[in-house]
Amino acid sequence: MKNQNAKSRGLLTFTNVVASLLVVSSLSAQQTELAKVLASDGAADDRFGQMVAISGDTAIVGAHFDDNLPGGADSGAAYIYVRSGGTWIEQAKLVASDATTGDQFGISVSIDGDTVIVGAYGEDFAGGFEQGAAYVF
Repeated sequence: MKNQNAKSRGLLTFTNVVASLLVVSSLSAQQTELAKVLASDGAADDRFGQMVAISGDTAIVGAHFDDNLPGGADSGAAYIYVRSGGTWIEQAKLVASDATTGDQFGISVSIDGDTVIVGAYGEDFAGGFEQGAAYVF
C-alpha cells in the first residue's frame, strides 16, 4: 500500500499533523475523529505523522527527525500501531540498525500485511554521502 498523506483508502483517512496523528472516518461527508495517536517518546521537531501508511488494523508512522540513541540527531524512527477495538496501541518503535546523524529514517513508510519498508534518504554507506537506503522489517 502506498503512503497515506491526507488521502482516503478504504474506510479510514489519515490527516497529517506534526505532533500527532488523527484517524478519522470517511464513511460520510462528515468527518468523525476516531483516534489520535502520539509517539510514546515524542519530542519537539520529530516530524511524527508526516508520513503514514495503514494495512488492515496496523499502521506505521514516520518521525524522520527523531533523535534516537545511538543514532544521533535526525537519525529518525518509525512507529507501529495496532488497532484493538477502537483503540490504537503503539507496538514498536523501529530504528535503523546502523542509524547515524541525519539519516532521516522514516522519511517514507509503507506497509503490506506484516511487512513494512522504511526509507532513510540521508543514509551514507560505502563512502557515498546521502546515498539513501530502505529497510524492510
